Amino acid sequence: MISRITRSSVSLRFNETCRNRAPRCVPAFTNVRDMTVLSKQSGEEYLKKNYTERMERTKRPVSPHVTIYDFPVVALSSIANRITGTALSIGIGGLCAAELISTGSAVGIMQEVSASSLAPLAKFSVAFPLSFHYGGGIRHVYWDNVPEKLTNEDVEKSSYILGAVSIVISVGAMFI
Repeated sequence: MISRITRSSVSLRFNETCRNRAPRCVPAFTNVRDMTVLSKQSGEEYLKKNYTERMERTKRPVSPHVTIYDFPVVALSSIANRITGTALSIGIGGLCAAELISTGSAVGIMQEVSASSLAPLAKFSVAFPLSFHYGGGIRHVYWDNVPEKLTNEDVEKSSYILGAVSIVISVGAMFI
């Protein structure tokens, strides 16, 4: 489907707006070309073409996938901090929803889980996100207040320490 903007319609509108202005008011559109609009059929045909072949034809490189990159430990700990915060929010939201919806209480649900064989796993799955996210928050408060003491090596070490301490606390919580 091809639509065309005609010169007469552009000139007519332009002349109406420029009639009472400067005598040398010249239309901005002196050369008018066809405006192409892809039809649904041509769009579908375009999508059927292989992406790699299209990029080779245009001489553009194909972008590498994100899995080839080696993320630094600091980036991974930052991502993990966000994930643990989200997991904690979802867990608390689930407990709140259970409290509102069920006839029992969230405390009763937690007591049932703690009496089952899944208790150590449940304790770890709560303790790890809590300790990692809390430790990450403390680490960021320290970084915000003492930025002059930040070095790349110290930041990387703090990521390893944060992960190790969180695992130790979570394993300890499993046996409480």
